[in-house]
Amino acid sequence: LKVKLAGPFADAADRTWAPEVGSAAAWQWLVGWIYGSPEPLPAGLVVEMLVLADHFQIVALVDGIKSLSMGPIADELAKQLLEVWACPEVLTGIAAQCVSTAVLDV
Repeated sequence: LKVKLAGPFADAADRTWAPEVGSAAAWQWLVGWIYGSPEPLPAGLVVEMLVLADHFQIVALVDGIKSLSMGPIADELAKQLLEVWACPEVLTGIAAQCVSTAVLDV
């Protein structure tokens, strides 16, 4: 990120830079995780963080998220799967766990 924001490689002004993928909340949590923040991953960011971690090949984070118990938040994850900005192979395991057990009130 430092290269993106500073020096001759900066591609936008400080006030206009935004990541090409992912939400601000996801990036804020990710940067905190990288620097050792003990804040747990919010349920509302599980799918997005898994996609970001897979996209940027952060294997430790992918493995950590995949090891979480998805049952208690299956409904929330099923909704997130419908809204995610990409659908990599890494989501198939979560989809198989959550979509079959989700109860969606439409």
